[in-house]
Amino acid sequence: MGAWLNVDFLYWNISGYDTPPLVTTAPPGVIPQLGNPGVNVVLGNGEIGDDWRPGMRIRFGDWLDDTQSLGFEGHFFFLDQDLESLNFTSAGPGALSLGRPYFNIGNTPGGIFGGAGPGEAALINAFNDANGVVLDGSVNVRTSSDVYSAGVLLRHFLAEDTDSRIDFLGGYRFFRLDEGLAIRGTSVTGPNAPGFPIGFTFVETDVFDTENDFHGGELGLAIERDYGDLLSVEVVGKVALGSMRQQVDLQGTNVLVFPGFDPIASPSGLLVQPTNTGSLMSQGQFERDEFAVLPEVNINVGLQLTSQVRATAGWSVLYVDNVVRPGPQIDRVVNGTQIGGGALVGAARPAFNFNETDLWLYGANVGIEATY
Repeated sequence: MGAWLNVDFLYWNISGYDTPPLVTTAPPGVIPQLGNPGVNVVLGNGEIGDDWRPGMRIRFGDWLDDTQSLGFEGHFFFLDQDLESLNFTSAGPGALSLGRPYFNIGNTPGGIFGGAGPGEAALINAFNDANGVVLDGSVNVRTSSDVYSAGVLLRHFLAEDTDSRIDFLGGYRFFRLDEGLAIRGTSVTGPNAPGFPIGFTFVETDVFDTENDFHGGELGLAIERDYGDLLSVEVVGKVALGSMRQQVDLQGTNVLVFPGFDPIASPSGLLVQPTNTGSLMSQGQFERDEFAVLPEVNINVGLQLTSQVRATAGWSVLYVDNVVRPGPQIDRVVNGTQIGGGALVGAARPAFNFNETDLWLYGANVGIEATY
């Protein structure tokens, strides 16, 4: 009756997301908190995760009658999983100070936690002064992103003329976006650390994971026009309406290691605390359902190679609203009294709120379509 299979290789861009300042450096002897002279933000305070990725899209279908007036089709695409790791290290005499900035609303002493508060502060991972090395350290930031989608549609003939045809599309669509952001700081005391033995290690970790699952109905039109026997152009416009299941997972930990003793672990990080997880274990999972819209436009040019095979090339744009992404879930306002597992005194910050944003996917595709 007229089945078809199209395989496209994709090269698409996925839009990034905003984060607060995550990692700072400063000249030797300067605490790396925002506002101090010479402090630079080396990661964050802008958009991350904006990159181009390869992928694949498969579309297939068949007509249910000889007149090709009613048929079905399925579609699936994915982009390669993106995993990145950035490591900032500072060690030895004369090295830059290195830290994780935050805004401290607690009345706390300075030390390894930077400013005394309230005000700008930084958890210090590396620091040395005129007398020698106080701390050597590093900050590692890992990001992950995984996106894919699938659906099934009925295809119904609407109209045609000599060179053109219009079909109606209607059915179901699924879309998923999983992303993660993990920040791990390590500090090791040097020979000039007051009150601590050389080699004392402090490790703090914050993890922000997000998951978005969309389920909805999809409607659209497919318009195809032939330009002679060899060239054709197809424009497909669709919009899906449905429910977006948003999930945010937070986890914070810190580990103290005294030379010669077993590690001591506590359930709190820097930006993930009991106040934004709702748990003394500094682990929290939050879920909700929101209405979402997912429009998509595909433009493809086909070149007939044989009677049953044609090469295709084109451009696609896909938009998704109401998604949760890791960066916007970070509250950089912290009550420093609870850092390191201390008791909370004062306002409960950081706090958690669902902060949703939108997502753009766009890019080129080349492929092969076969009919039989």
